[in-house]
Amino acid sequence: MENNKPENKEPWWREEVVMFAKVSAYIAFPIITALILGKYLDSQFGTSPWIFLSLTFLAFPISLLAIWKGLTSYLKKLEDETKEKK
Repeated sequence: MENNKPENKEPWWREEVVMFAKVSAYIAFPIITALILGKYLDSQFGTSPWIFLSLTFLAFPISLLAIWKGLTSYLKKLEDETKEKK
């Protein structure tokens, strides 16, 4: 039997899973980094919990900005692919 699938073709769901992983990393990395760094700096300077809280609150807008940029570029790519198919 012949296989009608082209060689080296990516699965249809790969791009979506990669985007999901990126968005998850955009959420997790800044927040986890802020929590660890804030806890460490508070213990070094004796300012508990102020640096910890400040960095944590700063991490949320950074995460939101990264998600926004990633999703807008992904949506633009989808629009371009849709225009090419027409």
